[in-house]
Parts: sequence; C-alpha cells; structure tokens
Amino acid sequence: MTIVWRDQLSVGHDAIDEDHRQLVNLLNGFEWASAGDIQLDILDRILDDLEDFSIEHFEREERAQISVGFPFHDAHRQAHIEQIEQLRAARERFASLDVNRH
Repeated sequence: MTIVWRDQLSVGHDAIDEDHRQLVNLLNGFEWASAGDIQLDILDRILDDLEDFSIEHFEREERAQISVGFPFHDAHRQAHIEQIEQLRAARERFASLDVNRH
C-alpha cells in the first residue's frame, strides 16, 4: 500500500517532517521494487538506504526531543531501537532468501 504524505502526518518540525517524507519515499520505493518483477538489487539498495537513513533520522529526532524536553523521549528512543532491530532482522531474512542473486 503506497503511503501518501499529508499535512496530518506533519509533526511541525521542518527537518523531522522532511525526514519523514524521505522515509515515506523509501518505503514506497521498496513497495514498487517488490511488486511484479522483483528487482533484488534495487530492494537490497533500498533496504540499505532505509537502515542508514532511519539511524540518521532517529538520532536527529531524539536530539530534537531532548532539546524541547519531550516527556516521552525514553519510550520513543526504545521504540527506535526496536524498529532498527526489526529492520535488521528483515534484512537478514531478505539476504537468506536471496540465493539467486546475479
């Protein structure tokens, strides 16, 4: 399911909103690359980009939360850790299925 950015997704912080738009684009790219004729090299590249960008974004978002005294920072940080772990597990599963790579 393609994600469409809407103003309701905005958190009101320009840099964080731009990060979220980029994450939406990466997720939509993954969906596109996994539909129809699956393009494993593109999927692999998107997963790499998604992991790298997610780590950068989570660090930026956590710094912004600390700077404004966000009261749920610790729980949010834990959710970020879990999301990165899930992404890495998914990448490992993808790599193990990718036996026919050229």
